[in-house]
Amino acid sequence: MTNCTTMAMGMQFWGTHGLFSEENKFGAKFIIDVTVESDETKKCQDDEYEGGVSYLMLYNAAKKVVTMEQHKMVQRIAQRIADEIFNSSNAVEQVTVTVKKPFVPIGGIVDYTGCTITRTGKGASGDGIAIPYTGINPQEVHPSYSD
Repeated sequence: MTNCTTMAMGMQFWGTHGLFSEENKFGAKFIIDVTVESDETKKCQDDEYEGGVSYLMLYNAAKKVVTMEQHKMVQRIAQRIADEIFNSSNAVEQVTVTVKKPFVPIGGIVDYTGCTITRTGKGASGDGIAIPYTGINPQEVHPSYSD
């Protein structure tokens, strides 16, 4: 049962994501916000670090995807971060990821572009409405991104 919201907001990384080759070559700053819903009863009672969701896990998932992978769409970046988080903890019931891309080649001035996705699954309580988690295996290398 969800009883805790854990957040890591405003994480900033340099990544080489984008549709255009210049974006893939030179890269840009990405800002990531992650909110995770989970059952953290044990942490609340025992005040122990082990188990559940940690800020470090959220940070490392975002960092891995943004700095070590390359994707064309911000939606894909968000999905991959959600995949990593679900794979890192069975306690995660729902994940919301926002990817912001401040510098985009759209011919105008914007603070940022981006997207927000919400995924429910894996550790979600059996309320009959949870969507089963069917994420992509992060150990598999997508053929279009290999050397």
